[in-house]
Amino acid sequence: MQSEKSNSSQELSGEMKGDHPNKLKSIYEELSQEASQEKDSADPNKSFLHGLDPGLFIEREREYKDIEKHWIRTKVWLKVAKDLAQETKRKHNRGIRYFTLPAYYRLDVSLFLREELLEVIERYSNGNAKKVYVAAFESDPTKYARMVGHSPEFHLFADTSVEDALTDTNNPYYNQLLPLFPFDIVNLDLTTSLTPKHEGPYSTTMKAIDSVFKRQAEHGSKWALFITFRNMPDDWDEATLDQLFDNLQSNVDNYPIVGKTFDERYRETRVRNLYKKDPKQCISQAVAKWLVDRANYYNLRVESLKCYTYPRQSIGLPPYFIYKQIMIFSKGEVLRGIVPTKGTPAQPWVVDDLVACIDDHKCVDVEGTILATLENLPSYEDQLKKDIDDLCKMIG
Repeated sequence: MQSEKSNSSQELSGEMKGDHPNKLKSIYEELSQEASQEKDSADPNKSFLHGLDPGLFIEREREYKDIEKHWIRTKVWLKVAKDLAQETKRKHNRGIRYFTLPAYYRLDVSLFLREELLEVIERYSNGNAKKVYVAAFESDPTKYARMVGHSPEFHLFADTSVEDALTDTNNPYYNQLLPLFPFDIVNLDLTTSLTPKHEGPYSTTMKAIDSVFKRQAEHGSKWALFITFRNMPDDWDEATLDQLFDNLQSNVDNYPIVGKTFDERYRETRVRNLYKKDPKQCISQAVAKWLVDRANYYNLRVESLKCYTYPRQSIGLPPYFIYKQIMIFSKGEVLRGIVPTKGTPAQPWVVDDLVACIDDHKCVDVEGTILATLENLPSYEDQLKKDIDDLCKMIG
């Protein structure tokens, strides 16, 4: 990792303080390889169609599985999955039902399978899982063709974009996916902004997220949403940002406790002032607020919110930041004396959710956390890499 990346990490609101020791320079070079694959995918000579050497194919895929992302899998996603698995076991006597965008080595699925967290629909005679309750999506036809033979099978494996499967009634997978809801974890591990400029104010991705909330509304227990997005202000549709900021500002203005929390959290009372000071933090906060709004609309309340971020940089490409939000929801209680309407439920806990989505929006710097661990445990990087290799070997 070059020095400018270290500087860009300092922009994160919070957790990384001071310069990293020079002795960690080699470690930086191991991080942020995800962007390299994006660049390589644009080169026909480096695509998955080029050549038949399986070693080359494996090497290209390994570029995608960096240790920052695996830290999220093992330290964040896995913990949530374990907690939810206890509840699904107790209430429904089954494992987790999982919705994901898995990539070729489907490390998240293998991780949950290794920990015996997923619902197994069918087993081989030796007891190993043959089919698991997973709905997965891969829009790249080459990757899909290479993945379709992996074991265990997914309950649904669709060669289409997740947005089309959720929003396009003419998509062949739309009706296949519908009865599989609700899931216990919905993992939208995206690689773009939520509102690309070319799509206008209400993007297909945002429509897909709203569709998820609508279909998850009847979940009788806690469930989790993992959402990943690329957070670079220049990528976002400006009209959408204006609407998101106005939406957040209206709550800051209209609810004294929300305004007080916003001021204490950011030392600002105006959302656009926060945007001028820290654009990425402001966008992430506005996204969290929008997610809470959509959940509340479907009578879902927020149990918890956590946010994580790390920079990405590759030679020849501008640096950008990945943001990951982890939210847990439950069915909102409709109190006696309050008649539900078509609008956002006028329940007392709605204001509590607004406060929580601001107060709990403290973005953890994943890169800084890993580097701090490595100072005290130099073998930690090798441990993460070994775990990645072990999970890669699990696919049949």
